[in-house]
Amino acid sequence: MRTNHLFWGILFITIGALVLLNNFMALNFNWDFMWSLWPLVLVMTGVYFIFREAKFRWMIVLFIAFLLGIVLFAGVKNFSLFFDDGYDNFDLDVNVQEFTLPYDSGIKKAKLNLDAAAGKFNLDGTTDSLLYARTRGGFSDYSLNNDTSDGSADISFEMTDHHPKVIRGLGKNRMEMKLNSNPVWDMDLNVGAASVNLDLEPFKTENIYFKSGASSLKLKLGDKNPLTKVRFESGVSSLEVMIPRSSGCEINSDTKFSSKDFREFEKVDDHVYRTPDFASRGKKIYLDIAAGVSSVKVERY
Repeated sequence: MRTNHLFWGILFITIGALVLLNNFMALNFNWDFMWSLWPLVLVMTGVYFIFREAKFRWMIVLFIAFLLGIVLFAGVKNFSLFFDDGYDNFDLDVNVQEFTLPYDSGIKKAKLNLDAAAGKFNLDGTTDSLLYARTRGGFSDYSLNNDTSDGSADISFEMTDHHPKVIRGLGKNRMEMKLNSNPVWDMDLNVGAASVNLDLEPFKTENIYFKSGASSLKLKLGDKNPLTKVRFESGVSSLEVMIPRSSGCEINSDTKFSSKDFREFEKVDDHVYRTPDFASRGKKIYLDIAAGVSSVKVERY
């Protein structure tokens, strides 16, 4: 088989397969990262010209075509997400839901149990309600339940059907959420998304458990509670955590990362890192990174 036929065949197969998958499900990848790989196409093209007479040149051509297909799709995907951010009203085939839970001053502690799938998930900002959420996209409806007793609220927010509806807007699923800053919060988050942003700086957080897959997870913690414990499980390609300087922090993980940045942390043993002022700080944050994280960065602000 001629290499030019192989190149175009693999290129069209790759792009076609990605488009087909995107039409039927939300592809949970960090497309900004995938697009940033485009210089590799130039590198591999250079390698091909160097070894163009070699017997294995067809393997180089195959890899170039496959990589180029991903990069081209990522570029189009990034553009469509950007366009969609600015022109929400033009999408006529997506479902929009809004949820609100009233706040009672007697609620001192709250637990959020979240089971969701989205292209983007943002928990950012406060509300006078106990919880406000807005979902948008092609996934099935969500249900919101709250059981309040003895000053504690147990909130369950989950999809009613985990099988997505096959419509054009499926790749543009979003969830926006705001919480009340008065209660002490526990969170059990099972979120499958391409991009997750959790700005918890305004909240009193005690226990946070993050499970399921995300291409990019950004978490900002505050110092409103004396003790905060966070556990990460399952697949996260890129994890960024910001912690306040007013709190001491300990990182515990036996996972081998492809990339890690623990600046301003001291290595205590093989699996434990701490801020130099950990013992003297009255407020403490514990990060437990269990498995499946490729790149991690923890910094203080």
